[in-house]
Amino acid sequence: MAERFMVDVDTLWVDTYLRGGEHAHQSTLRGLGESFQETVKLLEAGVELPAEEYPASKYFLSDLYGKFTGRRRAGIRFCEHYMKLFKGLYESISADGYDTEKSIINVSYLENNRLVLLDGNKRFAVIKYLGKQKEIMVALDDNGGSRKICASLIEKNLIRDGMSEGGKPILYQPIIGYDWCSGLNRTKAYYEALEVITSFCAPVQGKTILDVGSCYGFFCYELAKRGAYAIGVDNDQDRVALSLNLSDIYGFDWSNPKFVTAGMINYIIETGLHFDCVLMLSVLHNMLGVNEELAWATLKLIVEKSDAVVLSMGHLSPKKIVDTQYDIPELIMSHSDLNECKYLGTFSGRHLYGFRK
Repeated sequence: MAERFMVDVDTLWVDTYLRGGEHAHQSTLRGLGESFQETVKLLEAGVELPAEEYPASKYFLSDLYGKFTGRRRAGIRFCEHYMKLFKGLYESISADGYDTEKSIINVSYLENNRLVLLDGNKRFAVIKYLGKQKEIMVALDDNGGSRKICASLIEKNLIRDGMSEGGKPILYQPIIGYDWCSGLNRTKAYYEALEVITSFCAPVQGKTILDVGSCYGFFCYELAKRGAYAIGVDNDQDRVALSLNLSDIYGFDWSNPKFVTAGMINYIIETGLHFDCVLMLSVLHNMLGVNEELAWATLKLIVEKSDAVVLSMGHLSPKKIVDTQYDIPELIMSHSDLNECKYLGTFSGRHLYGFRK
């Protein structure tokens, strides 16, 4: 049975809806929470609107959510059902209070031991607005959600051979909030790389950033939290499936970050998009060891479609490319239109560089 305990309503509200920039799911849950609150206020005032006109409905019908884009009739049916449930909860809780023993909200831990909702958004919005309940009973679902998915990944050996920390197998890339399966040291290294990348791309807000070989989406989620439009492309279907599942768990909309199963060349050519920055972390390094001609052609195409490139690369690879790290910038710029380089440090045992045209 899941652990149960009482939580202060105001504390959980701040952590879930209002705390800026600390959670991967913050950007969407804040909008969700605000739309719920506005809807409860209208119900309190006795305002009658068509189902699709309530703020909560507009949130789900918006282009950002995307589920009902181009399918307005289906969207309206959804809103009618949704608002029937919402009004029922409001009427029940406002009349009889909220029974913490019979109606328990599920929560989970994310980073820094903060609790976040897994379900119960409508109930929680009503409770908070009415202001009559100081504490609520929650059930900790710490073995579900992304923890379960991470464990499944490890069982399926979807990790690099030899990747371990303290004798335990770890995931190739950290999964936000679940350091137990990605290793504390590896997670720290990723956050350090994130900081230098965001500093190089600053300001990231409003920029379109492509992460080539996005793996489980670490950089995409963190960049989306900071206001960027992040797109992750990976040719591994299982990794993309995990990223999409994590989007649901964190409360992200499908469109940002966006994850696509595709080869990078096909994706860039078929979409015709232009990017403010492209991340090629541990990508070019490996491509050069397999097919040098294709690697340089790929880099050239990416540079044509972007203003900046961040890449990590070692001077030794399955096929030796250069003698020292100091030869790498010249090599990269000689095969592309990049002409400005900044050394950003090391990442995952390789040298990290930021390039601009």
